Amino acid sequence: MRIRSLTLDRFGAFADRTISFGSRLTLVMGANEAGKSTALEALSDLLWGIPPTSRYAFLHARQSLMLHGSLELPEVNAAVNVVRRYSGLTDLGAGGAVPTPWLASPADNRIRWRQSFGLSHDELRQGGTELCHGSGDLAELIFTVRSGQAVHQLLEKIDREADGLYKEHRGNKGVAVRQAHNAYEQAVARVRESTTASDIVRAVRDDLEHSEGDVIAARAKTVQAQQTANMLERRAQAADNARSVASLDLELQELGAEGVVLDEEQLGRWIALDGRCLDAGQALASLGPQVDELVFQRAEISEDTDLLADEKAITNLHLAREARQADGARAQQVFKQAADDEHQAASELEKLVGPLGEQSVDDVLATWHVSAERVVQLDAQAVLMSQVADTVDRAAASLAATQARLEEASSDGHNLDLDAVLGVRDVLTTVMDAGSMTSMLREAVDLFAAESTQRDEALQRAGLTSESSVVEPVPSAQEVEVARLAVTAARSAVDLANAALDREQQAVEMAQRRRDEADVDDLPQASDLSAARAVRDQSLDEATQAWSSGQSFDESGHLLAQAREAVTAADDFADRLAQGADVAARRGELDSAVVIGEAEVVRVQETVEVAVHDNEQATAAWGELWAASGLCPLLSQGAAVQVQLVEARDAQTRAKAQQIRIEQLKPLATEQAAALEAALDRAGRPRLRSDLDSLVSAAEQLIRDADADREARATVEQRQKDLRLARAEHAAAISEQEAALASWSRLLVAAGAPNDLDPAAWAERQLVIRAARSAHELARHKRQEAEVLAENHAAFLREVRALGELHCEERPDESAVIDELAKRVARARAASVEALRLDKQVNLVGAELTATKIEGETAATALQGLADETLAGDVLSLAAAADRAKTAADLRVERLRLRDLVHASAPDEDIDTLIPELAASETQDLEQALTDARSIAIDAEAELTAAVQRRGELSQRERDLTSGGGAAELNAQAQEQLAVVAQKAERFLVADIQRKLLRQELTKYESRHASPLLDVAGGMLERLTEGRFVALRATSSGASRGLVILGADGDERTPDQLSEGTADQVFLALRLAGIASLQNERRTQGAPTLPVVFDDVLMAFDDKRAKAAVTLMAELAEHWQIIVMTHHEHVLHLVTTFPAEVAAIAILAGPDEMATAGTPESVRAMARSATVGAESVVTVEPRQSRLGPGTDPALIRAWARTKGYEVGDRGRIPVQVIEAYDDVHG
Repeated sequence: MRIRSLTLDRFGAFADRTISFGSRLTLVMGANEAGKSTALEALSDLLWGIPPTSRYAFLHARQSLMLHGSLELPEVNAAVNVVRRYSGLTDLGAGGAVPTPWLASPADNRIRWRQSFGLSHDELRQGGTELCHGSGDLAELIFTVRSGQAVHQLLEKIDREADGLYKEHRGNKGVAVRQAHNAYEQAVARVRESTTASDIVRAVRDDLEHSEGDVIAARAKTVQAQQTANMLERRAQAADNARSVASLDLELQELGAEGVVLDEEQLGRWIALDGRCLDAGQALASLGPQVDELVFQRAEISEDTDLLADEKAITNLHLAREARQADGARAQQVFKQAADDEHQAASELEKLVGPLGEQSVDDVLATWHVSAERVVQLDAQAVLMSQVADTVDRAAASLAATQARLEEASSDGHNLDLDAVLGVRDVLTTVMDAGSMTSMLREAVDLFAAESTQRDEALQRAGLTSESSVVEPVPSAQEVEVARLAVTAARSAVDLANAALDREQQAVEMAQRRRDEADVDDLPQASDLSAARAVRDQSLDEATQAWSSGQSFDESGHLLAQAREAVTAADDFADRLAQGADVAARRGELDSAVVIGEAEVVRVQETVEVAVHDNEQATAAWGELWAASGLCPLLSQGAAVQVQLVEARDAQTRAKAQQIRIEQLKPLATEQAAALEAALDRAGRPRLRSDLDSLVSAAEQLIRDADADREARATVEQRQKDLRLARAEHAAAISEQEAALASWSRLLVAAGAPNDLDPAAWAERQLVIRAARSAHELARHKRQEAEVLAENHAAFLREVRALGELHCEERPDESAVIDELAKRVARARAASVEALRLDKQVNLVGAELTATKIEGETAATALQGLADETLAGDVLSLAAAADRAKTAADLRVERLRLRDLVHASAPDEDIDTLIPELAASETQDLEQALTDARSIAIDAEAELTAAVQRRGELSQRERDLTSGGGAAELNAQAQEQLAVVAQKAERFLVADIQRKLLRQELTKYESRHASPLLDVAGGMLERLTEGRFVALRATSSGASRGLVILGADGDERTPDQLSEGTADQVFLALRLAGIASLQNERRTQGAPTLPVVFDDVLMAFDDKRAKAAVTLMAELAEHWQIIVMTHHEHVLHLVTTFPAEVAAIAILAGPDEMATAGTPESVRAMARSATVGAESVVTVEPRQSRLGPGTDPALIRAWARTKGYEVGDRGRIPVQVIEAYDDVHG
């Protein structure tokens, strides 16, 4: 959006003041008191409305304030002309309300526009000071995005968790990972203590080490054998192609032995020269007959040179034939017209003198001729006589009208008591005075209505109805912001906790899935082994007790069988558990992971519950904050709703104050109405029990009637004077008419005309003579024209006859002669053109024939030279050498292809050595070598398999020797501890990765959100300071925040270390960058950009930096409008250097001259005396009514509405409206 013009119709101390703005950068130049500050406030009121208590309503009432503007709105092709009054914004073209797309959200208001898109010099200094201490709206924009308090708290939590799991320092034994690892090492020690350390175990382990070496040696032998077999296989594949390459080499040697073989360059020359010879021979065979045929055709053509010599003359006659024939016909026609015109002249003269008889027209005209001087005199006198007659008629009419007006004025009359009317006027003046009780009552009523309307509008914008009342207390802006931040932080905590819960639940599901996928279904648990051993021991005890007690085998045999089965079952459990020790350890590890994960899920669920509880409390606190008002706005709308509630509360308070004032003023206003009623009764216009407006109207009408009575008496006297003057004018006009008639008669006699001719007859006579003379002159000119045409036609006929006699037989008329001559000229011209074409063709073909002969001879000579160069002897031998060269080239191409195939088969070998070697080898030898290599590879693989099998047997033997029953249990326990170590270590690694990534992302986040604004501002600062200061950096340490400025030397400086002007430039750069960010944000939201206004921000800039600032603003103004107000001449000179389409200039007129009340010393003396007597009572004369005598208020109201004033149908008319009406109507 851009503002193209602003008119202060009635605003502040100005009226009809217009300022035009460019679409980009505009400099508003004006001295002090010229209206720059007023214009800035007018721009605010135009966009955001006139406030109820405008401080610019001191000269014009608020209801009379009016602004006009021309706006360029988005999606509107033409400018929109609008008018702003206190009641709203109106479209002058459409007549309705104006769409306000600049109000994109409730946060868009006058205050935000002035703070974010406007800047004065005082605000520039204040903003710089606030920024130094890390405060202010711009500082919040820079530092808030750097804080990330919630993320920092999460990062500290992860750090504490990771440090509790593991630390690098070895002396730190209290961390979870080290404790678990110590437990694992203790378990491993117990396993080693439970295993045998016999010589057999050591021997088996020695054999196992030897077997490892055997496996390595067998694997190396196998690899070597396979590589040899692969190499021989590739050689067998490439052997045939290698033999073909050797064969081609032999053929190339044989070709060289047969004779000369041209190289590649010589072969190319031979092919080119041989082609040239063949082309020359073919061309000679076709060009010779062409030359003969062209010569024959040229001899058959004859040319008529005499006829072609007269071609131009014949062509001219042919082109002019129609014109000359038309001249002959035209000559006859014009001769006839001349005769008709001469007859017309005679007819006109016969009207005056009768039949002419033997007299010619020339004779009659000479007889009736009057000199031009006499004609002019008579014409002038005729005009004078007509004017004098009109004057006499007007004087007579004026005399009659004056008599009628006098009679009408004498019939009117009024009988009013003028002294009583004067008393009514005095009382009315007192009532209508601006300081009267009645005026103050009306003003209080208007203010009460305005404040009530503002309160209702604010409540509606806040989401309440106009019938609602503002409930105290209204939450403060700080309370709203604190509550909003609390809810936002609580919601973020819930989201993070839920995300953590999802991750932990997924981890548990993954551990359970891994545990379920493990093959442990048939593996007994350690508890099963303990239970089996307990059953075994009990069975053995029962059987032993039975034997000890002397029971027979028949009585205790079943106990022995039960003991044997229990021992077998326990041994079976132990064997199976020992065999699956690794599987058991893995299962224990997975079980531990599931248990730990489930515990972590429970812990995180508790965290989620706490976060949800905090969120509910924060949300409830947000609702309680608004409970009194009956609202619960969204978080994003809370600040705007709070502003509207505060505005409604303040408006309601002001409305109540005005209501109290109304009640206080009503009795005093009633007393003034009673005084006016009594004055009307004394004047003979009683108005009993009427309201104040009726009394005022009656008083005003009485005053108008009295004024009309005085005017009627003055009118009669004036009409009598007018009658005497009209009679004198009528007599003078008659005398002038008589003198003019006498002069007319004398002029007629002097001209030889009858003296009884009146002016009309004289005019008719002159018209007849002029018509006759005009027709006579026209006839003479036509006769001359006809003679010229006839001579042209005759000359044409003579020239045609002469050319016809010379070049053709006689024809019946000139048209036939011209046609025949034209045909013969065309045939002669065609023959000449054809002859010329054949001559050129003969020359061209002859030249081509000669060149072809030379080309053939040159090519033959070059071929012989090539034969001599190659020692071939003659041209025929050279052709044979070329054939051998072509054959050799084909053989080389095939040889290169076969070499590529050989290289592809054996890429790792030297091809130049490999090809002769393979060509000399036999196929059966290569096949035998390949068979032997494959056999060696198979034997090596068998040896490798045997070595691996031997190693496996030894490994199994070692496990059998070291895995007793107790060792298996201890080993399982050690594996469980190892799983705990792994789980703790994994959790530490996850936490360590989380904090590293979170710290990196936090750094990136701060860089993305803080650095762009500072980077843009740094670039602008570089331009503003001419490269002296180039960057900005925000610093924060706990609650302390600050800003440093980096110079081109890399040194950092605080704002306190800068000069006053440079500090202004730093803050201006930051403000411009912030405005650019806000404008881009508005574009993203689909809202139009807003105009930016700077008031005297370049005060401390020197000339160079001021120019840099203006240049930067001009560039930014391509995207959004910028208005700069100043009174400095050097800024004006800078802007004049820019093109008009880039920067416009608006010059404000200076302040009006002030009428002096005396010398300055006398005025100061008056001020001193007023100060001394300040306690005395000052008597103020009551203001006289501005409404003139006899002025109808209805007329004033109608006129005021046509001029844009807002006035009511009843009540007092504002003084400004009456003064404007008087200025127009005198």
